[in-house]
Amino acid sequence: MLNIYKSNRIEVITELLAKELIINPPLITEKLDVAVHNYYLGSWMRDQITISNKISALYELTTITKYTEGLLINFYPENKMDSWNFESIKWAIINSLEELNNFEESWPLRNWIIKYIDNQKIIDRNIYKLTTKIAKNFLNYLIYRPEMILQWNKYEFNSRKLFNNLNSNELWQPILFKLIEKKIPEKP
Repeated sequence: MLNIYKSNRIEVITELLAKELIINPPLITEKLDVAVHNYYLGSWMRDQITISNKISALYELTTITKYTEGLLINFYPENKMDSWNFESIKWAIINSLEELNNFEESWPLRNWIIKYIDNQKIIDRNIYKLTTKIAKNFLNYLIYRPEMILQWNKYEFNSRKLFNNLNSNELWQPILFKLIEKKIPEKP
């Protein structure tokens, strides 16, 4: 069964979930997944439910992206996404930064890329944060916008159609994605 609760007051949803777990606890063999926006929100919810119910072993908190990825793997087991996980994408991005710098469309990232190259490819906090954000976006594109990824796969670097429906400050994205595809052997 799927229940979706939406509110701008997370404490109300947390209280509702805590009461639901007391009234209708899952069977010991049942897996109850709760998808939350991010890890920190999930930790806070787990703490609040534990305070309310005195137990926190009846459910699994996961991010919406991980939950959706799990659903896709269950529905389409033949489409393995092992190589296209967050860490693989992040490291492929880091390994592609120097090559991305050769494209004029990479101008929005140029300052970070030049700093990375000038620092002898040392990954500082800014590069780590940048690549983490890009990896999260690409992973979300794979899950929630597969039609965009399919379009990027149709065209080569030199095709203007590769950049359809993108603003000028977004043109680096399909280029970087194609560079990543060259580094990860499995197709997404």
